Amino acid sequence: METEMKGYYVMLIGGENIQNVGVDDYSGGYQIGSASYLLVLLPVLIVYIFCQKWIMNGVVAGAVK
Repeated sequence: METEMKGYYVMLIGGENIQNVGVDDYSGGYQIGSASYLLVLLPVLIVYIFCQKWIMNGVVAGAVK
């Protein structure tokens, strides 16, 4: 039981905002996540914009029976 609960010890922080350390470690950080999503999306979007003509020709050619 001790090895299963390793890292999940409850540590109370005084004041109005009382929560365990596990929640505090992984909460927030949406700005970093959003920035990383944007960095991944931008190159794909740029390639699509410049290659849209060839992409759509390939899609249409593949759809014709």
